Amino acid sequence: MPIIYSLISRGTIVLSEHSTTTGNFSQIARTILQKIPQADSKQSYIYERYTFHYVVDNQLVYLCLTDKDFDGRVAFSFLSSIREKFSSQYGEMVYTASSNGMQNFSTQLKSMMEQFSLKSVDRIKRAQDDVQDLRDVMEQNIDKILVRQEKIELLVDQSDSLNQSAMQFMRKSSDLKKTMWWKNIKLWIVIILIILLITFFVVWLFCGISFQNCKSSKGDPTPSPPDPTPPQMIFY
Repeated sequence: MPIIYSLISRGTIVLSEHSTTTGNFSQIARTILQKIPQADSKQSYIYERYTFHYVVDNQLVYLCLTDKDFDGRVAFSFLSSIREKFSSQYGEMVYTASSNGMQNFSTQLKSMMEQFSLKSVDRIKRAQDDVQDLRDVMEQNIDKILVRQEKIELLVDQSDSLNQSAMQFMRKSSDLKKTMWWKNIKLWIVIILIILLITFFVVWLFCGISFQNCKSSKGDPTPSPPDPTPPQMIFY
């Protein structure tokens, strides 16, 4: 996804802005401007699938909106570039200009937004997971910045490709679960067979091949005592 929207303001007074698509992110950006501190800083705020990046420098705010997966380093590099060009072109005039007083700068915003969007695509292709440097930028949920009454749903055109990607991800996840389930079943079957074989082997060692050592032995019957001899009569 490219850089969707950008603006330059003096506090809450927007001096120049440009957007590449339709949506109410301009209104949300103005709400965020009311919450941004005047001290020099840089920050990123996440809202659903999108991220607002901004830099405050000498009372001027440079802000852009990108997709959440957009490379943050490219976003801040874009903000740094427009800061240099804007201050070089207008100098001290920015501190007395009225609202939209530098809107003619929007053509340069558009040009640099396109330029840095292409840079992001190239960087993602080279190293998609190289985001370690972004950890020095605190990311906060935009819900902590906007008051509940001020929350406005961000309306940005949705593309069919995003929905298709989500469906493919769900199918792959389901297939992976089934595969892991069958692997677990097979593992338990192998374990049970091994236990049975070990049990059989132990019994065979103690009882012999035909199990003759484990059969109950039958001894000779105990002889019964002899009948007592009847007394003999002796005649004289």
